[in-house]
Amino acid sequence: MNPTRKFRILFLGEPTSPNTVSWIDGLRNAGCEVIMASARSKGNDGTLPIGLSIMMPRLRMLTGVEALKRIIRQISPDILIAYRVTSYGYIAAKSEFKPIVLAAQNE
Repeated sequence: MNPTRKFRILFLGEPTSPNTVSWIDGLRNAGCEVIMASARSKGNDGTLPIGLSIMMPRLRMLTGVEALKRIIRQISPDILIAYRVTSYGYIAAKSEFKPIVLAAQNE
């Protein structure tokens, strides 16, 4: 990895969740470049949308694997972090990207 380039993270999660905001702020404060993607975004909030925005978020996660793979190819992350095992963890695992981190947190 180029020493002048920031470590690039693709973070999957809910953009309005305080826990997600905390994760992203912490990673950015540590010097990482963090790109957010979500099945709840239409792309007008700085977050990359996963799947078709006309669908419900749960369906977008189930059908959005190819959309996530396109995002991965486009931004070439160093690591993929999926916040919430049973939702974003599912789609992250289906993308077959490595390395992947599945983050679980009880609310």
